[in-house]
Amino acid sequence: MNMNQKGFANIVLVVVIVILVGAVGYFAFVKKSEPIAQQPTPTPTQTTTSTKSPTPTTTPTATEKDVTNQPAYLIAAYSKNGKNYVDVDYVEWLHGDASLKAQVEDGKCVSLSECYDFPNGYKRNQNSLVRTFEVSPSVNIVVNGEISAEINKLENTQLPNPYGRNLSITFNKLKDAVSAMGTLKAFITIDVKGNVVTKISEPYQE
Repeated sequence: MNMNQKGFANIVLVVVIVILVGAVGYFAFVKKSEPIAQQPTPTPTQTTTSTKSPTPTTTPTATEKDVTNQPAYLIAAYSKNGKNYVDVDYVEWLHGDASLKAQVEDGKCVSLSECYDFPNGYKRNQNSLVRTFEVSPSVNIVVNGEISAEINKLENTQLPNPYGRNLSITFNKLKDAVSAMGTLKAFITIDVKGNVVTKISEPYQE
């Protein structure tokens, strides 16, 4: 090999060495500068409590308190699945000073002296809850007012007193009368024992 060839080979060798050294340095620098991926820290398994509301369950109808001569408006009277029922709206039936005081509280009049002492009492309804009761097959029903008048009209009965007095009727007659009365609500009193109506009375109203 002559001098020219030898010199050229040395130059090529130097270039190759420089390229190799540069490549190794570059990769070492890049590798060092790359961020190390953070591995997630394992956490212990936790039991998650669901915040989803439980499926609502049907609540049985609460047992109503037994009552005697409870004043109420009769909303409906009907039969279903071989049993008789009434829908009623309890009210207060107040007389005298209690009636006058309640009227002032209800804004019906400004003072006791300006209130009217109703002969038939003041019927106060502060809770419009409608209660449904089964009616006993042996229920005692006596009517003296709008219901008896409606029955007299249905039966075309001519009485000296169109409202009748102490008229004993069956539940079927009560249903017919209430249906014929439409939106007119009869005022009654009821006896309830064990969530069953045992007595229905319609007071005489002057």
